[in-house]
Amino acid sequence: MKTPLALIAEASDLLMVSDSHSHSIYKVCINNNGAFLKGTVSLLMKLPEGAQPMGLAFDGNIVYVADSSSNGGITKFNSSTSESQMIVRNGTQFCHTFHGLNVSSDGSIIFTDRTSHVV
Repeated sequence: MKTPLALIAEASDLLMVSDSHSHSIYKVCINNNGAFLKGTVSLLMKLPEGAQPMGLAFDGNIVYVADSSSNGGITKFNSSTSESQMIVRNGTQFCHTFHGLNVSSDGSIIFTDRTSHVV
């Protein structure tokens, strides 16, 4: 990873990191043997060339990615099946430029629009 943008912890031993250089999302499994921490990195998903994955959120097996590029939006990725789907694009009535996001307890997606300066 050359240019990490977003980091979230799914569990005490699992992180997800987005990287703008490779336009990818990586899974980092943390092993703690009592003396040191060791991370094992693996590719979770590759985004389109030019993607700027600025936000990440989890909801069970689903990873949501906020891509701030002009062709971006919010992508829903199922980590169990490796299927991905763009659920809303930047420049729509909902948001000009998706940036940060989170999933609320009722499953709603909360996001920031960095161009319009709104949540």
